[in-house]
Amino acid sequence: MITSSYLWPVAQHRDAPERLVLRDDSGTWFLWFGDGSDLVGMPEALVIWILARPETVMLGEDVMWFELSSLPVGSGNS
Repeated sequence: MITSSYLWPVAQHRDAPERLVLRDDSGTWFLWFGDGSDLVGMPEALVIWILARPETVMLGEDVMWFELSSLPVGSGNS
């Protein structure tokens, strides 16, 4: 369950750039598939593994946070 209304894009998949690893302002991690489905919550151990994968592209700290409402996600995200 997402309690924040803002998300920070941390990384994306090299071959599927619509897939994002996101973090909210409380430090919770999410995966967004970019297909209109709900965000998927992830434990930090899985995030560390994903971020270390060669197909993961880090977006950098200068990427702006955005509102959750701007993502086309399913209805079960809030």
